[in-house]
Amino acid sequence: MSEAELTSTAISALANLLIAGAAIAAAIAAFLGLSTWQAQNIWVADRELARALLKSIVKLERTVASARSPMFWAGETAEFESAAKGNRRDASDLAHYARLNSIHAVYQEIEAHMIEAEAVWGAAIDTEWKKVSQELSHFFAETQLYLSWKTAGQPRSIEGFFGDEAGRQRNYAKVFVAPGDEEANPFSQSFTSATGDLKSKLRIKLGKPK
Repeated sequence: MSEAELTSTAISALANLLIAGAAIAAAIAAFLGLSTWQAQNIWVADRELARALLKSIVKLERTVASARSPMFWAGETAEFESAAKGNRRDASDLAHYARLNSIHAVYQEIEAHMIEAEAVWGAAIDTEWKKVSQELSHFFAETQLYLSWKTAGQPRSIEGFFGDEAGRQRNYAKVFVAPGDEEANPFSQSFTSATGDLKSKLRIKLGKPK
């Protein structure tokens, strides 16, 4: 084989090698691009879910705070006056139950998000949510107890119904809290702590500090 033929063969082999290398590089670039695109999509989906949950948790906090106000505004009770046949106390009781229904609606909203959150992020996030749920269970139980005493025609003194004065005070402190007294209220502290831990976990999903 002549020198010219050898040179031509070498050049052709080099060209094929360069073409193969370019194809491999293109394939790697495409794979990395796909991986980046997939990672970006996952981050966006996680962020949207975390934002939705954070908004719902804040909504829950505000709904619970409103439900625990010892004051019932005229607008709250007015729609129940007909059902209560003009009895103002009965109308306020119905308004109180409406407050509980508002909390339950937000709770169901969060539960729907948590199905996806647990499936995507694992059980750790659900563990934090269960702490909030437990606090809400205590609140609902104490509120139902309080309303049971009121709607039962008050057959006994309120202290007798709850066992003693200390029991009545513990019940009232879980059911109600006056604006500005939240920091000194045990239930407010434990509920805020539980929701705060959950919000911290969710903010990490947003790439934000706790």
